Amino acid sequence: MKFLPLIFADILTKKVRFIFILAALSIAFFLFAYLSAIKQGFIGGVDASGVDRMIVVNKVSTFNTMPISYKHKILNVPGVLRVSEASWFGGYYQDRKNTFPQYAVHPEDYLAMREGEFEIDEEQVQAWIKDREGALIGDTIAERFGWEVGDRITLTTTIWENKQWNNDWEFNICGIATTKNKNVNMQGMLFHHKYFDEARAWGNDQVGWFTIQSKDAKQLDTISNRIDDFFENSDNETKTSPEKSFTRGFINQIGDIEAIFLSILGVVFITLLAVTGSAMTQGIKEHMSDIAVMSVIGFSPRFIATITIIESVVVALIGSSIGIMLAWLACSMFGDPTNGLLPIFHMPDLVAWKGLGLAGLFGFVIGLIPVILILRMDKVQALRAIN
Repeated sequence: MKFLPLIFADILTKKVRFIFILAALSIAFFLFAYLSAIKQGFIGGVDASGVDRMIVVNKVSTFNTMPISYKHKILNVPGVLRVSEASWFGGYYQDRKNTFPQYAVHPEDYLAMREGEFEIDEEQVQAWIKDREGALIGDTIAERFGWEVGDRITLTTTIWENKQWNNDWEFNICGIATTKNKNVNMQGMLFHHKYFDEARAWGNDQVGWFTIQSKDAKQLDTISNRIDDFFENSDNETKTSPEKSFTRGFINQIGDIEAIFLSILGVVFITLLAVTGSAMTQGIKEHMSDIAVMSVIGFSPRFIATITIIESVVVALIGSSIGIMLAWLACSMFGDPTNGLLPIFHMPDLVAWKGLGLAGLFGFVIGLIPVILILRMDKVQALRAIN
């Protein structure tokens, strides 16, 4: 600890270069953390998917519907505990930019399958179940639009017309849900599938998909085969898969998100680190005369090398900490950059630790370059370096 003043004095010798290095490191690690948060927004729901749940969709396409009568037939399949119908609504609030997920579901079955995942006041749950036009929303959506329990809102959808032949649908906010797990998606809106089905002008008695809860999570493959075999050769054949597999497959329809972000991040990150590393290495080399003096007055090359590596690591950690902190602030203050397409949006703590670890490794590697010269330096070379 007593050598820390020496390390910081050396770092601040060239203030302009130090500021440049910090700025470059901050930008690099800001991008690392922020893009990691966006990637997590796409794939985070996979980790939160229920291990005992499955999704049943139309075999032709996820955009094709199925008869709601399938629900009771699926319930009779051995191994099935619960079934909840669901359909995509695709609405927006006041402006097309104000999009967020909305699903028509069966309230009791939906909540029973996700017991413990959400925190909802029981009175609000009962109010939602009893209100045909009731809606349950996530706390993020409530904060975003300033909605409160008791509000009546109007959503406009480009997909579904109601029986008045317009696209405006009214809902009553009956409850606001929160979640302990940031990867659990309850930042959209849920409403009664029965209300949706009765009020729409077309597509009645049809559903987008069924969510199934099994009695035994180890029997998912067996149960899914039973369901698909049961509806084989029917007008609407099914495709059943574990919720995790379905979620990942749905995300992959956009593209290999992980590969896309790694490619973008890799190019930008490596370029910035290369420039920064060059500047840091050059700065350390310029202190070779100081290192020579320390060597002559009795400091061992090993000690000098250690101090040099610590200096490099400290600079890398300071710059990366600034960038990661700015990314965290951006995620917290501005939220989802896609205006609702990424309702699961936060910067995981693991990203911060990975960033700091990567920064420490980067500083160590950059510090090794002058260290190799220091360890090879003898006192005669040191005296020459002073001149």
